[in-house]
Amino acid sequence: MAREYLALSGYKLTYDTVKSKLMISGTNVGTVPIASTGVYTNFAARKTADTTIINSVVGSGDPHLLFPVVASDVWAFKANCFFDVGAGGAAIFITGSAVPTLYVAGDSISGKHVSGTVLGSTIVQLQGAQATLVTIDGTINVSTAGTVGIGFNQYVSNANATVLKSLSTIEATRISP
Repeated sequence: MAREYLALSGYKLTYDTVKSKLMISGTNVGTVPIASTGVYTNFAARKTADTTIINSVVGSGDPHLLFPVVASDVWAFKANCFFDVGAGGAAIFITGSAVPTLYVAGDSISGKHVSGTVLGSTIVQLQGAQATLVTIDGTINVSTAGTVGIGFNQYVSNANATVLKSLSTIEATRISP
């Protein structure tokens, strides 16, 4: 499968995900590989709306803070998550449909990290009402294609909302095919 990245004046730059090659093509050059190693894909997303959880300790993947991965990829990622936390607190974790062979992620609040082969383990817990920024850094190696992202729930079910705020971001870099 080829992904087109740039097209101008009869030339186009594409990345062939099957062959892991960056290609340039056009009427005067045919199709020429210009790089077959060291080609890294970057991805960035921002939340365009708040996500709110009330009276629930059931985890929810955020609909905005996720990125796509293909099988056998290794990605480094960083999420800046702005939270308004109600009295129920918050538990924050890595989620998605991809299956990891291993991931490691840490946070800016506790300074600790978690690692594993199953997504959903809590990285950091926020207790009590607060407005805070949580930065999560991690690396993930996936065995199957899908998505990887940030999820959260209330630490204790409570009627006071826990909100992941608009303009939170996630950035990811593919570091190995």
